[in-house]
Amino acid sequence: AAFARDVAGRAGAQPAKARKAAPSVAFVGSCLAELYADADADAAYRTAFLYVRQLALKVRSALATRKDEDVAAVLSWKFLHAARFWAACLARGGNAAPARLGDLAFPLCQVLFGAVDLARAPRHAPFRLHCVKALHGVAAATEVYVPTTRPLLATLDECARRGKGGSDEAADDGADYEAFAHHVDCGERRDARLRDALGKETLELLGDYLELGRFSPACPELALVPLLALKKLGKEKHCPPTLRAAAQASAAAFEGAADDA
Repeated sequence: AAFARDVAGRAGAQPAKARKAAPSVAFVGSCLAELYADADADAAYRTAFLYVRQLALKVRSALATRKDEDVAAVLSWKFLHAARFWAACLARGGNAAPARLGDLAFPLCQVLFGAVDLARAPRHAPFRLHCVKALHGVAAATEVYVPTTRPLLATLDECARRGKGGSDEAADDGADYEAFAHHVDCGERRDARLRDALGKETLELLGDYLELGRFSPACPELALVPLLALKKLGKEKHCPPTLRAAAQASAAAFEGAADDA
């Protein structure tokens, strides 16, 4: 655990260091999640409760004060690594996860939703997607409904807008952020290529949301709002053509799932 905190701390300083440390953090997190899955249920719960509570206090402070330093403490690699780690622990099978760690699913989801609420700026769209992916993992493990369409559709709307990108200067600014999934902050300006990639990642997460609720009796109702948004996006003239085509395909998938339910 100390090594994991050290790696996460060194990764939190700069995006370049975060990219290099990401594989190490992922490896250590996966190993620790396996340990928690096989650990004593009560001991695992006490430790997890302590650290999830610390994350919750950070989010509560940032939501209450909206001070730059409090918000920055949440919209950081350190926070993201910790939140994703505990989500992975809940998603792991084993003795501890279903027995006791599952009790922390609701507070952890509240923490992640609070972090998403702080990441409303377009430049924090990748952070939102990381949080949504963690929420989907918790939803799959606990078999409960977790509403993630709002941040996903907001991100999709940002990707569909006619942005400031397209010029050589904007392309240069975005060159360092091409692998957007490994970044917390992509900047306010994105060229069409980056917006298209971000939009496709968002559509994939919408597909995950659909799969989580495909066999629910409420699937037609759950699919309605995303379906209407995707159909609208598929007709948007200012949307990049490839993203518009992907949105149309996603809309067809949602419509088919609603009809089969």
